[in-house]
Amino acid sequence: MSRLYCAAALAFIVAGIVDVTGAQAASLRVGDAVQIVHNVEGRQSADKAWGSKAEGDDVYENEFIRTEVESQARLVLVDRTGLSVGPITTIRIDRVVYSPDQSIKGIVVSAGTAQCAGPAGT
Repeated sequence: MSRLYCAAALAFIVAGIVDVTGAQAASLRVGDAVQIVHNVEGRQSADKAWGSKAEGDDVYENEFIRTEVESQARLVLVDRTGLSVGPITTIRIDRVVYSPDQSIKGIVVSAGTAQCAGPAGT
């Protein structure tokens, strides 16, 4: 009978490890927000709410970052590569590929114009 309890406990432990590993893989830290001017927001997936980005905040793989009118952000990746985001822009760091020495070997970034509400014709 005790073997059955041990087997059940082991199954829960393994399931917990797999779940934590999946969550960590989904939020791989790739850098920092080093300069934020005015309104900059981020979100980790399309189904999550936007939240304010501040200087010193972590930046994650697959995170969306958007800037509003007269806003900008400067991001520094773990290998010290700089990435500047101008006003009215949305980016997503789709994928970061690391070399064995932990430098970045490749990066894929999607970018586009942010949708802004304003008077018609402007």
